[in-house]
Amino acid sequence: MEAYLFDVDGVLTNTQTPDVINPEFTLFLITYLQQGIPLGFISGRGMLWLRSKFIKVLEKYVNEHKTLNKNILDLLYVSGEFGVVTACHIDGQRTEKVDKAFIIPSEIKNALMIHAQEFSDYVFVETEKQTIFTLRANLDVDFDVFQEHKKEIVASFEEVLKTHPEIEVQTDRIAINIRYRRANKKYATDKYLEWLSEKKYIPEKFIVFGDSPTDLEMGEELQRQQKHFEFIYVGEQSELQTQRSFPITFTKGHCDEGTLEYLKTHGDS
Repeated sequence: MEAYLFDVDGVLTNTQTPDVINPEFTLFLITYLQQGIPLGFISGRGMLWLRSKFIKVLEKYVNEHKTLNKNILDLLYVSGEFGVVTACHIDGQRTEKVDKAFIIPSEIKNALMIHAQEFSDYVFVETEKQTIFTLRANLDVDFDVFQEHKKEIVASFEEVLKTHPEIEVQTDRIAINIRYRRANKKYATDKYLEWLSEKKYIPEKFIVFGDSPTDLEMGEELQRQQKHFEFIYVGEQSELQTQRSFPITFTKGHCDEGTLEYLKTHGDS
């Protein structure tokens, strides 16, 4: 049996419409669930967004197609804020959890909010997060412009956090996250593996999708736990400057197009 593990931003979405998950994925994912294939999704997004833009879409599809058993949703694992908030189903009913140990203290959030105002021409603060502090690139800001100013923004936030070594500034293609260091995609992947173990699923192979260098953490954790996996990279190959300790498959298309390219070619394998 295989299991799938997806990043969300830039894997199910694209840079032109970052707040819209490509609807083509719905049928693919439902088909995998019907086949008894576990699906994991790891994102820095908040649960409010993941719930409204993704989870409820799958739930609605299952509810509207009466021939489907709602218990197939029990094979769905969704984690946001790097594994700190999670949503799973039991007998088709969704349950959500938040690990309160990872909540950024309010005094730090207030200081970060003040600094964020200095860069409002380029980024905005996401207000939906439950545990972390996130800035996202303004939709009207060119990707290259955001990248140009990202170092300056990161340096400003690192100054705020210099007396809090347990908290870090993490960046990806379109966001800047302030989070506890332990909250990362390695941690989120480990939690996904724990969930699989609790469900008594023992996949022979994992198919993993990422679009950013930080997504390699998913592969690193699988490798650490000696799991067999294939890592599919749908981002720009030029972004991967560091050495990798495992093979990577690159798609011709990027973002959601690259993910669909792989699924359409290998979906029946």
